Amino acid sequence: MRKQGKKVSLLTASVLTAALLATGCGSNAAVDNAAPADSTSPEKEETVTEETVPEETVTEEATAEVQTQQEPVAEETKTEEQNTEEAKTEEVTEGSSLFSEVSSEGFSIEGALKGQKSALPAYEYPGPEEFYHVLYKYIIEEYGRGYLQGDVCIPCPIIVAEDDSNKDDMLIWGDFSVYNYKLSGDTLMTISGGSHPGLIHYKLGESGYQITAFDQVEDGSNYDSSAKRIFGDKYDAFIKANGDSKAKDELRAQIISNYAAANNLNISGYQDYGWEKIALPNENIDSFYSTY
Repeated sequence: MRKQGKKVSLLTASVLTAALLATGCGSNAAVDNAAPADSTSPEKEETVTEETVPEETVTEEATAEVQTQQEPVAEETKTEEQNTEEAKTEEVTEGSSLFSEVSSEGFSIEGALKGQKSALPAYEYPGPEEFYHVLYKYIIEEYGRGYLQGDVCIPCPIIVAEDDSNKDDMLIWGDFSVYNYKLSGDTLMTISGGSHPGLIHYKLGESGYQITAFDQVEDGSNYDSSAKRIFGDKYDAFIKANGDSKAKDELRAQIISNYAAANNLNISGYQDYGWEKIALPNENIDSFYSTY
């Protein structure tokens, strides 16, 4: 096409050029409104082709410029979203709520307090009975550590009955509850825990008492039938003890009070999620544990 264009006379080229300029062929608007070019005219095809190239070049440059301008905006938006999430995280960590949501089987780990632990001493059974040292430690290690950890884990076993007639397989029935607490001021806030009723088997060996098995009551629809099987003729006593919330609160408060006294801690009470604070009674380590 370009070889044919070079053979056109100067006069003819001048006339065609003047005609094109008169109709505004060099503008984009003229190209859009003009009639279709004659395919037999090499000069017009060449002119249209040469004008189309700058139009495409400008379009690519404009697109690149728009993309360049949009990138910082997206980056700034992302930064703002990250800042918002970080602010929410700090708010949860530093918030006043110390509780998790309560479920039917204990306390859920979701939504519970996350943050640094305060320096509370680990719970140790303060009474003289060797077996209960082993029992409380067993409850903490086997079940307390399975829940969301707080500052201290304190068991609260409710003993229903005992049978030590067979020294190779001594038995203790009860509800072996355990709670994890977070200290807020002078109050222990319950953040996790649960109830574990059943029958514990233990024996006295050369190295002391050993827990050999735990027949635990099942959850859900099998709860009642498994409780009857495990507790047997002690089932009614278990249901009565497990349903006495006042007695359980008093026992729990006494165990916490004795823990605070044994460790010289300024703790005035404990509080469960959604409930009022329970004040601690005076410690009674000397008389309380000798009854077990």
